[in-house]
Amino acid sequence: MSKMLKNKDLQSGDVVLCYKNGKFDALGKAIKKVTKSDYVHAGIFIGDNIVAESMTSGLTTETLDNVLKRYDHVAIFRRHDAWDDSRVRLLKYFVEKMLESKCKYNFSGVFNFKSAKEEHQMTLTEQLENYFDGSCVQASPIKDKYFCSEFVADCFIVTGFIDPSAAVLYSSSVIAPGDIGRDATFGYFLGYLSSDSQYGVPKEDEFYNASTWGDIFNPQI
Repeated sequence: MSKMLKNKDLQSGDVVLCYKNGKFDALGKAIKKVTKSDYVHAGIFIGDNIVAESMTSGLTTETLDNVLKRYDHVAIFRRHDAWDDSRVRLLKYFVEKMLESKCKYNFSGVFNFKSAKEEHQMTLTEQLENYFDGSCVQASPIKDKYFCSEFVADCFIVTGFIDPSAAVLYSSSVIAPGDIGRDATFGYFLGYLSSDSQYGVPKEDEFYNASTWGDIFNPQI
């Protein structure tokens, strides 16, 4: 099966996708229903055992250990070209400034997610045409509210992994936690983490049989 990781294995810029648990709340259930994924939350690891995440209480930072306590397990994703020092500094600066601005949770974005995503997909060609003819007003990643995966996607836009033209395709307001796990733009599956040393990842987990980042980029390990 896919490998289990330890906290020390994570690097700045790794994406943390959180799997539902038996106690997850009504919002988590709604996210699962709309997105068709058991991964109902996303955060980004910024180093020093800290995860930046947008919670219903607003944008915050939390220790990785405490994030793990809230979920049965999490799946970790890593870019193949890694995060160099300049991008890590930019990520941390962005997180710091957004925390200072006291960003709230984007409840309306969650509740309208399904219709917004459908509209985005239906008008994608028009949006791209508008971008290339200069009439498209590019959405800023600097906002006063985010839902969880929206914030993670905007971290990738701010740090330059997603360029302006691609940002039309990768509109952060219509990216769900499960979408992040299925798109190599945000990284390849690295492995799982759980606070329970005896935990076994369910075989129905969508990444259970996936090739890991190590299988692809470090096959000798």
